[in-house]
Amino acid sequence: MELMDVVKGIKGIELLKDLVLLEPSESSQFGTISVAPRHFKDKNKNEIILSGTYNLFLAQMYKDRTDMDEFFYITFGHRGKQRNYRCRSFYDIEYNKIFASGNTIEKLISDLNNKLSNYELK
Repeated sequence: MELMDVVKGIKGIELLKDLVLLEPSESSQFGTISVAPRHFKDKNKNEIILSGTYNLFLAQMYKDRTDMDEFFYITFGHRGKQRNYRCRSFYDIEYNKIFASGNTIEKLISDLNNKLSNYELK
C-alpha cells in the first residue's frame, strides 16, 4: 500500500475536492482547504475565533516493520482560538476534529466517509 493511493481515494470525497496538498514526505502528507474565517460564541458563551484553514494530515505507520501491521491514519480539523466565558486569555483549539484510521485503503476511506457524512465546511 502506498501513501499516494490513499491520496487518490481522499480526492474522490466530495467534501475534500478543494484540498490543496503540500509536497509529501516519505510517510506523511499534509493538506489544507481554505474557507472564510469565523468569529462566534458557542452555546456556553465561549468566544471562538477560527482561522480560514482546515488542516488534513495523513500518515502511514509501520511501513517497513515486519513485527507490526502497517496502517494509515488521518486527522482533519479547523484550528482556532477559544476564550472561555468570563476569562481573559485565549488558547489554541482544534475545532470539530476528526480522526480516521484503517489497515487498508478501503477501510480508511470508508471510515473517513462515515465520519464526514454529517460534516459541513464553514
